[in-house]
Amino acid sequence: MVTGDAVDQLLMGQIGHALELGVDLVQIRRKTETARELQSLVVAVLKAFPEARERILVNDRLDVALAAGAGGVHLPASGLPTGSVRESAPSGFLVARSVHSPHEAIRAAREGANFVVFGPIYSTPSKPGHPGAGIDRLREVVESTSVEVFAIGGIDARRASDVARAGAAGVAGISVFRSAEALTELMKRLGELGGSFP
Repeated sequence: MVTGDAVDQLLMGQIGHALELGVDLVQIRRKTETARELQSLVVAVLKAFPEARERILVNDRLDVALAAGAGGVHLPASGLPTGSVRESAPSGFLVARSVHSPHEAIRAAREGANFVVFGPIYSTPSKPGHPGAGIDRLREVVESTSVEVFAIGGIDARRASDVARAGAAGVAGISVFRSAEALTELMKRLGELGGSFP
């Protein structure tokens, strides 16, 4: 699960529902908030869901993730170098990275990323003006790297089979979490396919 800009009370409900359905990881992604505001939110999430502490990642902000005690960080493609983050992170801390090519995926794996997220696979409202990379490109990335590749971008229950056949370990998403029904349907389909949903 990748959080959007829902107000805090609604966000807590979305996270709780996602965890109940078996979502593997929750990425706190709030690009417009200050470090103090983001840390406050992450601490609140960790307090509300203490059993999921190791499954909570913070987007981009390594400092906030470490200060709040989150389970890891998700680095955007233009973010801090994966190797530098891995060197400064404690044991067991998850480091994920967004990638847009096989080359970026290979480099992220070499520098210590636990997994990479590739996309958008399909066009999506969260990335206006960006055409989807497509299933063939996803397959290229999967075949290029030694770490798990998760697909993101416009993926719903109907498209999950195509993503799985391309070799993705699972899917990530933002928009799907705005609908409890859509998320439930997707999680059911992923369960049938044996995939996961970070």
